[in-house]
Amino acid sequence: PSPPVQASVSRELIAQALSNLIDNALKFTLAGGEIEVRAHPVDGGGLVVEVCDTGVGMTEAEIVDVLAPFGQADSTLSRLYEGAGLGLTLASALVRSMNGAFAVESEPQKGTTIRMRFPASDGTFAASETACAETAMWVSG
Repeated sequence: PSPPVQASVSRELIAQALSNLIDNALKFTLAGGEIEVRAHPVDGGGLVVEVCDTGVGMTEAEIVDVLAPFGQADSTLSRLYEGAGLGLTLASALVRSMNGAFAVESEPQKGTTIRMRFPASDGTFAASETACAETAMWVSG
């Protein structure tokens, strides 16, 4: 068996962050779409958890909007999706409270990938994970 992952996470906080992200993925992925949750340890310690969907996706400007408290990609009165606009904001804050990093990659009409990266138990990130920062919008504390 594989050795246990050595990461600094709170079971309750990561469960809440995942709940928010999965709820968003379900809300914004149409029937027949796909949602995938992946987790893998990082060489040298730490953990990466991803929630990927084939939903409506977002532009870079919309990502900035949805990461702001009460922000929504569609803020018109006739918007199609319900919600207060706190799901991604709260998930990001929960991840950052565990000294993690939060990334959003998205493309309209193709889907969204949310990546949560948690440090090793000693609070450091493995060097192999720093390359991810070049391809994603990371939000960290």
